[in-house]
Amino acid sequence: MTTDATAAAAPDPLAAFRELLEHTRSLPGSERPVQYTDRLVGPKAAALLRRCAVPHEFDRALLQHLGNLDEAEADARYAEFAELSLMELGETTLAVHERWRTPLWRWWLQEAQRDEFTALSERLVAWFTLPANATGEDPAARRRMFHLIGCRRDEGRQAFEALFRAARHRRRVSECSLLLRLAHEYDPLLAPAERARLDYQEGKLASDLRDWERALPLLQAVAAETAADPRLRAHALVRVGHALRQSGRIDDALALLEGARAQFEADPALAGSVWRLLYELGEAYRDQGRADAASATLGEALASVDENDEEADAAGLLNSLGTAQLKLRETDAAIASFRASLAELERSGDALRSGAVLNNLGLAQLERCDWAAAEASFTASLERKRQAGDLPGQAAAWLSISRVQAAQEALGPALQSAEQAAAAFDALGDGPGRTRARLAVARLLRRNGRCADAAALLQTLLAEATAGGDEGTAAAARAELVLAERRGGLRWWIWLLVVLAVALLALVAVALVVGAER
Repeated sequence: MTTDATAAAAPDPLAAFRELLEHTRSLPGSERPVQYTDRLVGPKAAALLRRCAVPHEFDRALLQHLGNLDEAEADARYAEFAELSLMELGETTLAVHERWRTPLWRWWLQEAQRDEFTALSERLVAWFTLPANATGEDPAARRRMFHLIGCRRDEGRQAFEALFRAARHRRRVSECSLLLRLAHEYDPLLAPAERARLDYQEGKLASDLRDWERALPLLQAVAAETAADPRLRAHALVRVGHALRQSGRIDDALALLEGARAQFEADPALAGSVWRLLYELGEAYRDQGRADAASATLGEALASVDENDEEADAAGLLNSLGTAQLKLRETDAAIASFRASLAELERSGDALRSGAVLNNLGLAQLERCDWAAAEASFTASLERKRQAGDLPGQAAAWLSISRVQAAQEALGPALQSAEQAAAAFDALGDGPGRTRARLAVARLLRRNGRCADAAALLQTLLAEATAGGDEGTAAAARAELVLAERRGGLRWWIWLLVVLAVALLALVAVALVVGAER
């Protein structure tokens, strides 16, 4: 037989695969994964293939464990599975492609497979229970959590929340997103109360990312879920207020929080959560410009904190209280609050959050004209925010550093810092922050003698603000433009004094000449 004839006679794997797909599409949905895998590799191997779809990816050792195989059998089966079109190949692992894993996963979650799935999940929990590595981290914690949800739901949820809390604390957004995606795979099994807990975590992450359009409906749904734990609903309601405030709807936030205050204070079950409500309410008063109400409310919140409550955020409360005191020009009290906040963070080992507090401390020291202390605080804030990966915080720190440098007449470094801030805000897509920084850049260009450059930038800012209806920025740009367009950088009254002095000298000279002639 010729080579062409041999090729023509050989089965076409792709054609066979398509035929298999067409056949399984005609089957009832619950039967397709079983029939598909049985026809693909035979019933015995198919049972193992379906088990291998549960842990997302597997290596030879895990395949051997799941199939109770000896090493030779495991090698042969692994090689066979590696040739399948539905497999994704890693360096040392295989994974069922998500297009095929999804129907297999749904099949596993059906009631008919519940006992086998629970037992399989227990085996996987045991497999992924490994000793900590040299750094003390648990390398398999995430995978163990995933399978723990499959066999011991409450323990799995607790493991998920612990991992999620740690990832949020370290600002590991991608890790948080991955944990949520894994937990959501169990959505078909979750009761409304369980789903509310998951949505609450997702709403918190959306708030961290300032994605208020995503955060609000998630948190509002949790607050309205009657099957959810009352404290969870209360916490979600407070976070709804936070999202409203941060998205500029301060009046709506105040209406919600003030309306809920009596309910919180009257319900013994919510006694431990009163500080949360007062904390957010105080910040809403502060943002509305009611600094006296903010200071009083935040003081109440601080007084209501139970020192034994591990979730209580005394450091955050002290920081917010300091910002309200600063607005009231109670500078010494504000500095004391910020330092107490830093002490709380140090006591709890939470160095990453100290960047924002150090920035506020620097602003208070700036009010006292303590330039050296303010610059030290701002510089320390920038370093902490770098360590935390806090890009918005770094942008704000650069702007603060520019301000204190300008106050000390270090105009060149101040301009460079303001330009760093503008570039950072621009990279973040933070329009208001970018505008503030660019106004500072324009002001410093003028003070550095570069009036033409300052005027050009201010004209751009004025045009953008006018087009966007931003009257505050437009007014600030106009005021700066008047100064920048005075050639030579001298104010009008200085020129007037010069002219008067010259005129006076001329009169004196004339008088002297006339006197000499007489």
